[in-house]
Amino acid sequence: MIRSVLLKLQILLFQKEFGNNKIKYIFEKHKDSDALVVVFSGFSAVGEPAKYNYMRALQELRVNKLFILDDFGYQNRGGYYLVGREAADESLPDEICRLISRFRGNRRLITAGSSKGGSAALLYGVISEAEDIIVGAPQYYIGDYLSTEEHLNILQGICGNTSSDSIKYLNNVLPSRICSADNKAKPAVYLHCSPQEHTYEEHVKGLLEDLENHGFRVYGDFDHSYSEHSCVGKYFAGYLQETLKESV
Repeated sequence: MIRSVLLKLQILLFQKEFGNNKIKYIFEKHKDSDALVVVFSGFSAVGEPAKYNYMRALQELRVNKLFILDDFGYQNRGGYYLVGREAADESLPDEICRLISRFRGNRRLITAGSSKGGSAALLYGVISEAEDIIVGAPQYYIGDYLSTEEHLNILQGICGNTSSDSIKYLNNVLPSRICSADNKAKPAVYLHCSPQEHTYEEHVKGLLEDLENHGFRVYGDFDHSYSEHSCVGKYFAGYLQETLKESV
């Protein structure tokens, strides 16, 4: 209870906005750290506002941290950090990259997140030439994931329609980046997922194949047997902590 109150107070005191899209973020500086961990958020529950992820899990880790909120798209629940404010005159991806660059400097860059946040960590980790990407059960084929009835409003919010062309476009967002990544700037990818959870068969297998075929170093964590995607955060929090402790 006390930790929850302190976390809310931290957000109120330290949340800032960046750029024309008014990207909400929280930056935690640790002057003795030479790394920057950028954490992207997953979907909140239906009816709940977008939330920062893994702030509590990483609070004891003395490393520079940039938490970026995805409160765009349908009902401000998020749009994979692909779609911004309607009135903004600059694309959200361009501003996300500028925001990361603002705090990166000469620091080693690590992107992280699970589910939707994992998809974003993959995308912006490759674009920004991060040294490491740490993800849990990401959606690799975003269009397929959003083409189900419960997610069509989010698909509409990103693309303006729910056509097969839009699904195809979103399905290619991550594979096109993975398969065209510069040979000199490929991050190491730390990937957590339970083989019993549907994301493994529907997304992670294809991701693993593309990563391995295009020369990425992949470190898998598949020794879990939970079957619900909603359990990812619980297990990924510990995996993220331990992976960062070993690398920063």
